[in-house]
Amino acid sequence: MRFKSREPKLLHNDKSPLDKERADSLVEFAIAIPLIIILLFGVIESGFALNTYLNLTQVTREGVLMASRTPHLKGSHTTPKGAVSWQSSPHMKIHKKLRELIQNRNIAKWFNATPVITTSRKTLNQTPSNAIEQEIVKVSIEGEYKGWLIFKGFVIKSEDTGPYLLRD
Repeated sequence: MRFKSREPKLLHNDKSPLDKERADSLVEFAIAIPLIIILLFGVIESGFALNTYLNLTQVTREGVLMASRTPHLKGSHTTPKGAVSWQSSPHMKIHKKLRELIQNRNIAKWFNATPVITTSRKTLNQTPSNAIEQEIVKVSIEGEYKGWLIFKGFVIKSEDTGPYLLRD
């Protein structure tokens, strides 16, 4: 009777080169995927931050337009600490309208805003004989961005100025 010769069993399993490549690819993927996800969320958050800034700039421009056409808006109606003085009715109306615009444009969920409206005089022509003073309206909105990762806590500020169109 003949016995078949058996090859001795090896203690380790020799894998084919194809299996080794698959394992290497899986390890590379496991290392790369968190970086790709962080980059993706960074791009998304950058888009939200830019959108918030652009909406805020538009609200500031609309505030200047409103303020430039508001009668009886004279002098800087801010307290020494920079807060708006509520004694001035025109300033209060503009401030309230700016708050509404911020709420309507969904900026409030990403941004804590503080609008400040001021007016001042500016000389347009520096020649003494032709010196023309014009009333200037300035609206600035500043606040902290409430983001997820990268821009969380950044201060965003938007300022715009324009001529006061009405004469008191």
